[in-house]
Amino acid sequence: MRLHRQEHAPADGVHRHEDMDRGDGGDQHGGGYEGDIPPGIVHGCLRREERGLRAPACVPGPRIAPGQGRMPTPQCALAPESACSVECHPGGQGAQGVRSGVPMDGQEMLEAILASLQPGIVRRSVCGRRWTAVEAEVDGVRRCGLAATLGLLPEAGGASVSVDPALSGIELAQTILNAEGPQASLAAAALNALLPRQPERWEDARVEAILRERGGGRAVAMVGHFPFADDLRPHVGSLAVLEQRPRPGDLPEEAAADTLPASDLIVITGLAVVNRTLPRLLALCPPQAYVILAGASVPLSPILFRYGVHMLCGSVVENIEPVMQAVARGEGFRNVHPAGVRRVVLSSPDRR
Repeated sequence: MRLHRQEHAPADGVHRHEDMDRGDGGDQHGGGYEGDIPPGIVHGCLRREERGLRAPACVPGPRIAPGQGRMPTPQCALAPESACSVECHPGGQGAQGVRSGVPMDGQEMLEAILASLQPGIVRRSVCGRRWTAVEAEVDGVRRCGLAATLGLLPEAGGASVSVDPALSGIELAQTILNAEGPQASLAAAALNALLPRQPERWEDARVEAILRERGGGRAVAMVGHFPFADDLRPHVGSLAVLEQRPRPGDLPEEAAADTLPASDLIVITGLAVVNRTLPRLLALCPPQAYVILAGASVPLSPILFRYGVHMLCGSVVENIEPVMQAVARGEGFRNVHPAGVRRVVLSSPDRR
């Protein structure tokens, strides 16, 4: 894959919210923030055969060649194909372990999620100015995964990111271990398209309503200025908003080390998964805090519950073609959502 321009994440993982995943939950779960962003760029149909690579590769570098993958050592000893769910391992490196000062390997977390992916053929990718979408075929069924577009793409009219047509769906998702900028967004969208689905566990809810319900009298911290932040403030005990580029009333990103450990309820942008800053943020969350990941970039994977997350507020694409078209036009989530995206919540059964 090739990249012409990219923007790196800040050191502590705090992000400016511009659209849903740049606060990754804003437009999707609680309102809308529209910036002046030009349209997106559509990439061609990428037809290739899945070669059955089920496990993530532990090979450094952004390109994992066919046949070079090897199985990592996941925390759960059961094979990815088994019925194991991570919440059945309270003795492992769960939330308490992470927040008790046990070092957390961010790559291990991603590798565990990658090991759970279903083989699929990537049929099409769209890298828009705000959103990235990957359409994949899994067991004969078309799916679409979304992720916020990282970095700064050129104006419409020229491709900024190309996908190696030799990569399988899982191989494309595996590049999230090393990729930066729009390349990481393509990897995250592919990952979300290939995740095993558990619709029986999904609930329809908005993160703003959840925070109002849970935040009364509690210290709430928000990583990224979600659009509903000002409306939420009167309904919680206190609200601290961490921003890379603070607005009036926000805290600078440097305040994360002091703010998160003192919080009872924490909502983190799903963008932190895409740029691999989530482990750093989770390490700052105290054991008693209830932690929510919010936004369409969030992988709806219970594996995240092992690492101190309690609720996932994400999205499922139900009408692929209109969503791909909206992404290609550079639309914000305010317009991508009604095109065919369902907001869903997945909660840990251990702490609801």
